[in-house]
Amino acid sequence: MSVLYITTKQPNAGLQMSIVSLQEVSANSWIAKYHGNYGVYTIKVKTDGKKIIDFSCSCPSDYYPCKHIPMIEKAIKQDIADNAKNDKKNDITVEQLLEKTNQKELCDFIVRLAKHNSEFKNAVFLEFSNKIDKKDFNSYVSLLRSALSKLHFGYEDIEYDDYIEIDELDQWLDKAQEYIDLNIPNEAILICKACIEEYASWCGKQDIEIEYFDINYQEQPFDILNQAISMPGVDCKELYDYCRAEMSKPKYENLDMKNCFNELFANLSESGMRGVTQI
Repeated sequence: MSVLYITTKQPNAGLQMSIVSLQEVSANSWIAKYHGNYGVYTIKVKTDGKKIIDFSCSCPSDYYPCKHIPMIEKAIKQDIADNAKNDKKNDITVEQLLEKTNQKELCDFIVRLAKHNSEFKNAVFLEFSNKIDKKDFNSYVSLLRSALSKLHFGYEDIEYDDYIEIDELDQWLDKAQEYIDLNIPNEAILICKACIEEYASWCGKQDIEIEYFDINYQEQPFDILNQAISMPGVDCKELYDYCRAEMSKPKYENLDMKNCFNELFANLSESGMRGVTQI
């Protein structure tokens, strides 16, 4: 589900809230844009359906959490309440409208909208990536490449001491973690492989140094892979062979991924891979 939160006024304050947008990119995972004193901040919030369990904000505040987190939490609760209230009205709902729509009409609409809206297109890929033929790993690579291809950052995007965040990559990694939580590790592995490969390739085409991008984009796919290898149904030998072949490629030379690969090799060994050694 995805919603837009238009700038409104704070109750009883007469002051305009500077929330530019609020979007639920996946179940209980929200991204907001907030126009603050020093530019537009990106705020990411995860909830368990009731309260916040994880968050981040790109503002320069030294406070933890910064003042923007409770603002966004309040906005999320208000948005959910408004949607629930609207569902109780007699106005026609999306569900009712879709009941009157045949499959071809709906598919044609989705395809047409995806052609002109990259965020919607990525949301469709994220939601239905599990429909891809598991033998066709190149499809995952293609999906992520498509999501990253239109992104370009320069030094003008760097503010204060903050790292540049890549929403599209965050959403794919969140999806991989979601598959781990749902005990579907092989889906998570495919996404992580694509994230590792395409992020390295994408970084090689950027004018800005890699140090300005959050190190989590290099580490998080491996964190998820390390969770996956202890789960039933995972082919650790295949994953080992893949990583060993992949890390030798030139595109990783300027990235700090060697330790990540070696840690994964060590954990694969502990999981029962005899003869596996660090490189």
